[in-house]
Amino acid sequence: MLRALEVGEDGPFRREVEDLNEEAFPEWERTSFGEFMIGRRTGMADLLAFLDGDAFVGFSYVVRWGSMLYIYYLAVRGDLRGGGYGSAILDELERIYSPGCMALNIEYPDGSEEKARRLRFYTGNGFTESRIKEKWRGYDFELMYRGAFPGRQEVGEFFRTFDRARRDAGGQRSKPSSLRKAVMFILYRSNCSSESTCPA
Repeated sequence: MLRALEVGEDGPFRREVEDLNEEAFPEWERTSFGEFMIGRRTGMADLLAFLDGDAFVGFSYVVRWGSMLYIYYLAVRGDLRGGGYGSAILDELERIYSPGCMALNIEYPDGSEEKARRLRFYTGNGFTESRIKEKWRGYDFELMYRGAFPGRQEVGEFFRTFDRARRDAGGQRSKPSSLRKAVMFILYRSNCSSESTCPA
């Protein structure tokens, strides 16, 4: 069974998290450790290392808002991928936070096996494709969620509040993410019919 440990500036597993962050995410998509710490100072975000016994297996950076848990980053050590640790991390996040909804943004498959594998991983773990796709830095992303889709106002307020809290904690204003764009698209489509692709 996995256990989670909060990662701070001077705490254990900082180096492991930094190394895995660099290995698992391309530079354009990566967040620095300093930005993780700014998010953590808001009281809304957690940077968690996951351990199997005493062995570091992966990390996740998540933000809480109301009943929603937004997963910004989830990564498993390269030599352990495919061994069930990603699913175990999602289950542990569910156990720790008991969210009404877990949401994330996934780079949409464009024919590459890696992106298709990510999509299979999340759908296999109970996430639903929202069919809301947006471009960010030239890449296509899609909003996915597990559980009840959060309300339109709640999601919009989540991004505004976290952005404001990050600025107050010493961070820079976030550039609009694809999820934020998707949320604005949902807000715009407030009259979705039951046959539409709007998940709310």
